Amino acid sequence: MVFKTKFKKTFTTFIISILILLLSNISVFAFNINDKINIYNTSDIESRNQIDITNIKNTNYINFHVDKNWWDQLSKANKAKVDNFINILSSEFEYNIYIKILKIFPDVRQWLSFEDRIDLVFTPMSSGIQGYVRWDDFNTKEQSKTSNDGNIIYMNSLNVVNPSISNNVLFSFFSHELMHLITYHEKNLKYNLEEETWLEELRSEYLANYLGYNKTKDSYLNFRLQNGVSLTNINLVDWDNTSNSYSLINLFSIYLANRFSESIIFDTLKSNYIGISSINHFLSQNGYSETFKDIYQDWVIANIINDCSVDKNYCYENIGIHINIPGTSFYLPLQNNSVLSISDSLSNYQTKYQKIVGGSDNLEIIIENSDNNIFKKLPYILIDKEGNKTLNFFDFKSQLVQKAYISNYSQKYVNIIIIPMFASSNDVKTQLFKWHINSTQRSGDIPTKPVVRTTATSKEESTTTTTTQPDNTNTTPIIINIISPEKIKPIYNTVISSIKNFFLRIWSWVF
Repeated sequence: MVFKTKFKKTFTTFIISILILLLSNISVFAFNINDKINIYNTSDIESRNQIDITNIKNTNYINFHVDKNWWDQLSKANKAKVDNFINILSSEFEYNIYIKILKIFPDVRQWLSFEDRIDLVFTPMSSGIQGYVRWDDFNTKEQSKTSNDGNIIYMNSLNVVNPSISNNVLFSFFSHELMHLITYHEKNLKYNLEEETWLEELRSEYLANYLGYNKTKDSYLNFRLQNGVSLTNINLVDWDNTSNSYSLINLFSIYLANRFSESIIFDTLKSNYIGISSINHFLSQNGYSETFKDIYQDWVIANIINDCSVDKNYCYENIGIHINIPGTSFYLPLQNNSVLSISDSLSNYQTKYQKIVGGSDNLEIIIENSDNNIFKKLPYILIDKEGNKTLNFFDFKSQLVQKAYISNYSQKYVNIIIIPMFASSNDVKTQLFKWHINSTQRSGDIPTKPVVRTTATSKEESTTTTTTQPDNTNTTPIIINIISPEKIKPIYNTVISSIKNFFLRIWSWVF
């Protein structure tokens, strides 16, 4: 018994010593903290290429560093804010983020563990930049002179001391960059493939939703949508790195996950396909008849209809958002005969919402499609005086020019939204599209032929004859506003306007 008691005390002392060592600031860094580290000068608030860093704290999975110049000038109160956030984030990572990440990407433990930690660097960045990873850091210093050689995340330190940014949003910024590290290990290293930017950003934006950061009023989705989202011109595939693109891709990611489960987000990272091909491969392998182009068009329609009672494919299920309609406006006189003709260009997977205001008794809409457009049906939506929305399609399966006739238009409707979109299965990247509207009073017959001819002079410009010019003074973006969950009420068609771990996994030792 004496031997057992001494053994227990000795063994307990040994275990405590190990714990102290693990939780202490003794750590092997991915880089020498005595050297300057390389950063993106385009993101830095002072356009610097390099900074000195100071190590603040090391935890089981993350080494925390700060920009020395910024830290030395920081007030005592703000230093306390940084220290507090580091403690909160390290706990959040161990007890929530890391556990949930391993459920979908178990191989993460091979490069993220007590021995192989993430280095997180806080440094002041330009407005609108929340953080980044440097792909060059995945190289060794022998491979690249500008590499910092490690799994390193850079976050905007100004956000940490900004009282208007919640912890949910800060956790989301971190998880977004973490997803980029995961992408490198799951796609680049395993398959020697580089993911298309739009899909990589989509997964990074969705991770916050998977981790539970969209469940409260101070959600990440709220942050993304707080200033509204312009849907006037959508092109997710041709990534332009604007805040609006991040908001749109966030919405699209949630739409995808709601419709096909989260597997379509994460499982596509585990295949040797990238971009649209990886989405189509997932759909095919899991027995879905839809393709990416079908989903994309449904989502474009959902941005306007957003009513699950009409069709679950045309709404954001379980998200309390309201969409204010719409975007680019063209005016037609109410009492006179008039003609409107528009010619514009679209790039691959680009959509331009076209709102028509006004119009007389009868309307004839003529739209010309291109023969290489994979979208053989283009939607248009009629909005009546009670706010009800009716979805229709121009069907181009047999002919490239289609017409729609609407009688008693001015008595029934207030707006039409025509939604041209283009995508090509070949190398064509840009295509002209044309549409015309003839508005006639009741006493006149509906014309059977286009009144206006539009002649394209090139793919970038065209000559258009109209009797009614677009009202550019009435150009407003389509806005998506987030509604707090506790304020969400059912929205019906008759509504005129919307009101609206280390210790977790460390058990006790049993002797």
